[in-house]
Amino acid sequence: MDNYKEYILVLNSGSSSIKFSIFDQNCNSKGRGLIENINTGNKVRAKYHILDESKNIYFEEFDFVKSIKWMFDLLKEKNILDSLIACGHRVVHGGEYFSESVIIDSYVEDKINLCASMAPIHNPVSLNSIKIIKSLLPDIVQIASFDTAFHQTLPKYVYTYPIPYRFYEENSIRKYGFHGNSHKYVLHKMASIMGKNTSETSLISVHLGNGASVTSISNGKSMDTSMGFTPMEGLIMGTRAGFMDPGLFYYIVQTLDIAPKDLDNILLKESGLLGISGVSSDMREVVKAADEGDERASLAVEMFCYKAAKSMNASLSSLKALDGIVFTGGIGENSGVVRSKILDHMAIIGIEYDHMLNEEIVNGKTGEITRMTSRYPVWVIPSNEELMIAKDVLHLVPNI
Repeated sequence: MDNYKEYILVLNSGSSSIKFSIFDQNCNSKGRGLIENINTGNKVRAKYHILDESKNIYFEEFDFVKSIKWMFDLLKEKNILDSLIACGHRVVHGGEYFSESVIIDSYVEDKINLCASMAPIHNPVSLNSIKIIKSLLPDIVQIASFDTAFHQTLPKYVYTYPIPYRFYEENSIRKYGFHGNSHKYVLHKMASIMGKNTSETSLISVHLGNGASVTSISNGKSMDTSMGFTPMEGLIMGTRAGFMDPGLFYYIVQTLDIAPKDLDNILLKESGLLGISGVSSDMREVVKAADEGDERASLAVEMFCYKAAKSMNASLSSLKALDGIVFTGGIGENSGVVRSKILDHMAIIGIEYDHMLNEEIVNGKTGEITRMTSRYPVWVIPSNEELMIAKDVLHLVPNI
């Protein structure tokens, strides 16, 4: 590889934010940053830690073009921009078109756009970032890494919904699953810890954050996952409702005279931890309120943990063997309270955890939290989706 081109840029574009990470050609982290409050009417905050320099900066309102230009100016100042190997993007939905990361061309852009109706919050902003970078750096190679790609190994009997089959044939309505790079990362990390190949490793991967999902992995392949056609299916999340009786939607629209668009907003932005607790979508705030005696906050925590454990227990039916359980994501990595409540619901399968270790392994630590007598080991592994994307970049463009 040309030593002059030594850096990889990884972008995760949200509806009002851009997270960026820098890796060298050995996939060592060289920095990361966040630009938030884009197009919100509020002051934009940019924070970064790159090559041992950390800063917080505030700007007047920025759009995405100005935000990416600012990021490029920063990278140029750090002598990174002109040495980029390529840019990798996290793209939420790739439908059935992509089972792995790909170099972006007009075909890929078209398919990202076609999948936008299934991820209306995420895909359009990712595509926008791709086009802005193309206009600013037309010669840079860009790679799309799809949240859905890891789950393209789901068996047909798992991904097919029990509705008239024509909806799948004509409209591609099926379970897709998300958080693929996070589940893939903990698979690789856990296999390394156990001294196994990923193709020999079977896990239950539990990604708990503002978005949350459980994935069962058999011999390195996703076999079932709690999220579905959209990231709204599955567990209780920060503001998302998760599994519900579909008949309830019709009842709310017809009987309570709430428009479908308003119901979608309620289920996506006003439900979950926020809707139940009335306190916050942030588990830390909800646990704090519960500890102070707030009954609704306590109910929210108990519901979140029960539904997660229920999904984990159910996922066992898709496995023939189990090497362990892994907690990851912001809540999974940092909340001993949540992990303990979930595992208490799983005692029937022989899980025995060490209460002290469970409380100690937080704040970016990796470690096992189960006792020697536990039937299955339970680990906490901080996720690193950006690293998986950087590795995909190097795999796709090794000679640039």
